[in-house]
Amino acid sequence: MSGHVAQVFRADAAWTAALHDLHRALVPNGTLAFESRNPTVRGWERWTRQTTLRTLDTPEGSVEFWHETAWVSLPLVAYDTFTRNLETHDETSNRDVLAFRDLPSLIHSLEATGFSVLCQYGDWQRIPLAPESPEIILVARRA
Repeated sequence: MSGHVAQVFRADAAWTAALHDLHRALVPNGTLAFESRNPTVRGWERWTRQTTLRTLDTPEGSVEFWHETAWVSLPLVAYDTFTRNLETHDETSNRDVLAFRDLPSLIHSLEATGFSVLCQYGDWQRIPLAPESPEIILVARRA
């Protein structure tokens, strides 16, 4: 799983169901690897217009987009994505919510669904996981 997809399963029941489905889909000793943003780093505090603003050229003209944190009630974090067409001045916003599960919760959920955790990393370059690591990368094996 990539692209922080583990975080879109906001409800624990949905996350558990996904892990059960993945376990069922893997062959014995099959490997599951995924990342989740590390909640101890509090990355959502940097989700502001100033730090996330980007401009893209589109067929409809240049469009700005940015993210802003709306609320935090861990493990859930809501954020808004805004767009503004620089030519038409049309604006949109969309709210999404992500789950920022901590390391013990992620490990427990894997073990409860029949996985054993093989490796823990702080990023995809396999640096050791530390409290300040931006990511929690877990590699698990189907038992």
